Amino acid sequence: SAASDVYKRQAQRYVPNPLLVPSLGRRKFNVRLMALVASADPLLAFVHRDGYMGHSTQAFDLGAVDEAVHLTGLHSQESLKEYHAENRTPALALLALNQ
Repeated sequence: SAASDVYKRQAQRYVPNPLLVPSLGRRKFNVRLMALVASADPLLAFVHRDGYMGHSTQAFDLGAVDEAVHLTGLHSQESLKEYHAENRTPALALLALNQ
């Protein structure tokens, strides 16, 4: 249906020179954190320390047409064959990155 197609699309400005993670084979990534803003004035916010970093399943190449190179969101990657071939989730706990 037309209503369900709305949720299958993403639109955003593309960053042609993204920050890449060398230790993951020069892959694009995103960082997800949870925060609670209890007050705007004065600002009072709490950030949960257990965020995670999602990453693409393939090394970055600006000219690539393969979605596995450009997508970093877990839900966007679930339909890609590379997601299942890696036999692991393309997300890392932020605390694990400090070790």
